[in-house]
Amino acid sequence: MPKQLANRGVRLGNGKKISFWRDDWLGNGPLIDQFHYMFILSSFPDATVEELWTPQGWNIVFRRLLNDWEIPRVTDLFGKLEGFSGLKEEEDSLTWIGGTKVVFSVKTTYNY
Repeated sequence: MPKQLANRGVRLGNGKKISFWRDDWLGNGPLIDQFHYMFILSSFPDATVEELWTPQGWNIVFRRLLNDWEIPRVTDLFGKLEGFSGLKEEEDSLTWIGGTKVVFSVKTTYNY
């Protein structure tokens, strides 16, 4: 990933534009980095947060039945998701985390 893209953050709203696996929408790194094995098993690796969230909870589907030894990994994944309180009505947005100013500028992009 280009270093300029590494300085962007996401603010979760309705979840329609934020990748469940690839974007850092929980605030502690992308889930693909923390749960790469579960990402590989995912039936929908390109899903957005909105596509995997229901009012009843998460609907993460895997390509095959899981083995016993994989259950702790899924448990850890759901543990990370446990505090999620649901989607909002506003749209998702990008944030700039590459400098002291909250406002994005092309100049600050190239300084990092």
